[in-house]
Amino acid sequence: MLPVTEEDAEAFGGWVELADHDAKVDKALRILITRETNWVNLYNILDVVLSDVGGMIWQAGWATESEVKRFKHTADSESTLGDEARHGQERTQPARGEAPYRCRLNG
Repeated sequence: MLPVTEEDAEAFGGWVELADHDAKVDKALRILITRETNWVNLYNILDVVLSDVGGMIWQAGWATESEVKRFKHTADSESTLGDEARHGQERTQPARGEAPYRCRLNG
């Protein structure tokens, strides 16, 4: 695990202060802080962000629409994540030419 820098602590403090006045930020931080880091919980955080800012995610350049779709497919994909997936069976196929994210969480 990487050490927390002073800059990180200041940025986090800003998010905590914002959470005092914004229910969506409060919920996203609560999920991030109190739950295990896994695909289900990360997807929940994305849902909160999307419900708050919607398409501003790609307009602001935080992520592309394609990256968000790929993240969602990966989180749902039993064939990619096995038991860690949000679903117990494969429901969709990735967009043509797009591979799912390949990364390990918690390890």
